[in-house]
Amino acid sequence: MNTTRASVSALLVLGLLLSLLVAAQSVSADPADPTCETYDPAAGASSVCDVDGRWTQIGHNNFEPTMGVTPEGGLYMATTPGRGVAVGWRAGVAKAESLDAAFTSSWTDVQPTIAGYSNPPETNDPYAYVDPSTGRIFSFHMSPILLCSILSFSDDGGETWTTPPVGCGPSGAWDHQTMVAAPPTPGTVMLGDYPNVLIQCVNSVYAEMCARSLDGGLTWGAGYPAYPNPSLTGAGTQTGHLAAGPDGTIYLPSPNGGNQASIYVSSDSGLTWTEREITDMDIPFSDPAIDLDADGVLHVTWIDTSNHLWYASSTDRAETFSEPVRVTSTGVHAELPALVAGDAGRVAIAFAGTRDLPNGYQTNVAARDVSWGAYIAVTDTAIPGQTPTFDIVNTTGDDPIQRGTSCNSRCLYLVDFIDVVVTPDGTPVAAFSDGCDSAACIDGTASNNVTDRGKGMIAVADFDLCATTCHHFTPAEGGQSPLLGAMLPASEHIGHEARDVLGAARHEALLQAHLDELGFTPAE
Repeated sequence: MNTTRASVSALLVLGLLLSLLVAAQSVSADPADPTCETYDPAAGASSVCDVDGRWTQIGHNNFEPTMGVTPEGGLYMATTPGRGVAVGWRAGVAKAESLDAAFTSSWTDVQPTIAGYSNPPETNDPYAYVDPSTGRIFSFHMSPILLCSILSFSDDGGETWTTPPVGCGPSGAWDHQTMVAAPPTPGTVMLGDYPNVLIQCVNSVYAEMCARSLDGGLTWGAGYPAYPNPSLTGAGTQTGHLAAGPDGTIYLPSPNGGNQASIYVSSDSGLTWTEREITDMDIPFSDPAIDLDADGVLHVTWIDTSNHLWYASSTDRAETFSEPVRVTSTGVHAELPALVAGDAGRVAIAFAGTRDLPNGYQTNVAARDVSWGAYIAVTDTAIPGQTPTFDIVNTTGDDPIQRGTSCNSRCLYLVDFIDVVVTPDGTPVAAFSDGCDSAACIDGTASNNVTDRGKGMIAVADFDLCATTCHHFTPAEGGQSPLLGAMLPASEHIGHEARDVLGAARHEALLQAHLDELGFTPAE
């Protein structure tokens, strides 16, 4: 027997076995850049999944993209279609009649105008919101810069708009706005016939200030502090998007200046707030994200200081939370999460993600070699008492939304946040901004090619959050209006102002009485 040949053969066999073992371990630990990955946090292992994703640009530029959906399925996204008149951007709201139309037709700019120019003439923080239970659309842009909002609302798909004289509650500095509609809590006196209380919260630097409207956005009361700036330094009291429960409880997620994931809870329609801790793990200055499912379970997501994405839930109005569960595998670096929930246990989390930063922002890599995708993680196993697993879909695949390492709690084209909503049939749709759409940028031979903010886009995961119509779109009950002495069903009052019902003189008297009660007088 040739011992040399036998030794070589043995070494070859051993090498083959070792290579197969390493390959098997690498697949189980973290698949090599799959389009869809299922991560099992209990096993610490991943596998390839089969949820599909798709995306499209909307034909309008934007940053900090926010979006809403009407009960009929119309999509409305805040946009910045050009430079403004001073230091900001032109304000816009783009509309698609349906999700199918969003992929096959041009989105239409429906922003209100004055003398042919957008109203407001510029924005420094764009924002769009839709009350899903009534279909009222809000254009909610920061203007003047850092001082207030010029708010407009529409009940007919953006064909006509109402623009009140004041779109904010007096609060001092005004930045990083968020809005939600909620059923009024007991004891809340509504003015007019709109069924829901509207809450807006803003970063006023010294505190997070929240104001409410009891008449569908026509007037806003004085600002109330949700919580003070814990450090009085840095960027102030930046928060995530508001959410509301069916009982009127309102939830405001916060990174508390960049050290702790918390939720501030209001049980009196935004007048007072109580802090609840989500987790004691360290987090960066990045907003947690929240929503409630059809069973009223509060779902929460956030990133840690290693940019892993985490999840927890609460069944007792944020009094306590489940043990945190990691959503993403080691290979996925996450930023700017947004969350939407559907039927019980069904959740979608959108985020900007990359696999090109294995050592985080300390990774020694050229900026153009770091590609970011529009990710959506989905699950139907987020049931209290269970450990959920998520299917994580890179909806943009090999076509990045931006390149670079400048996404540390604030991304180049996305800036402070993104958004995700659910259509009435249960499809999760995320709002992003695309800064890399040239052939050279896509294949990695050049960096980002888009200037003056990014190109608005939506990303979709083909996953059902709801078996039938999602609970978000349940019609609001009639607005109880003690001042008006009327109870009107939603089907009769949507699209009508209290002035139309009462007449101008009676409406003005009641309006002034309400403003006196709030201690707030609109600007002349």
